[in-house]
Amino acid sequence: MNITGKLCQIIIRYPLWYIFSYFGNLSVYGIKHLEGLRGPLIIVANHKDYIDSFLIGAVLKRGSPLIPLRYMVADGFFRNPFSRIPLIFLGTYPAHAKQGMDKSLEMPLDILNKGGIVAIFPEGKRIQEDGVSHARPGAAVLALETNAPVVPVAIRGGGKIRVRDFFMRKHSIAIAFGRPFRLRNKVSAHSTIFDAAEVLVKEIRNVYARIPECAAERE
Repeated sequence: MNITGKLCQIIIRYPLWYIFSYFGNLSVYGIKHLEGLRGPLIIVANHKDYIDSFLIGAVLKRGSPLIPLRYMVADGFFRNPFSRIPLIFLGTYPAHAKQGMDKSLEMPLDILNKGGIVAIFPEGKRIQEDGVSHARPGAAVLALETNAPVVPVAIRGGGKIRVRDFFMRKHSIAIAFGRPFRLRNKVSAHSTIFDAAEVLVKEIRNVYARIPECAAERE
């Protein structure tokens, strides 16, 4: 277990919860689907903005066994000393882009094999437009190789957030958790890894579609 990451995520969870709840008009759905879950576990979510990683962790219940969540972060943040140090303390790890999938998945596979929790964005980049885009294969490889349960998460209203508008409470953010599943049970022997990746985003889309429209709009 990453003790430092767990401690840091516990400490920042409380202020982040209040910030998102008040300024982001946050709505949370389906948190009950996390009850009783332990690692190894994969959380897959659509990616709207840089706040997504903090948002998922902030809505977990106090004392959740899912803390710490381990995230893959773009390499550029680790090359910057001002962001690298806090990211290391939070338990994140670099993506190792352009070094091959085996290298990129080495760390998350190790985390899962040791019973940890990995949160990953299958789209592979921020998609600020409404909806959920197509997936890259990395998350599907993790899910199939480890057979860890997968929890689909949908975030709506988190894209194109301007700092000033956020603190003026002009944004409304909604996050929803779906039922856990095992990817091996949803693909056939003839499915390609890209087919499996699309199953993941289909599950996210299903959760996304069930978020009430009003939750992502300021009345």
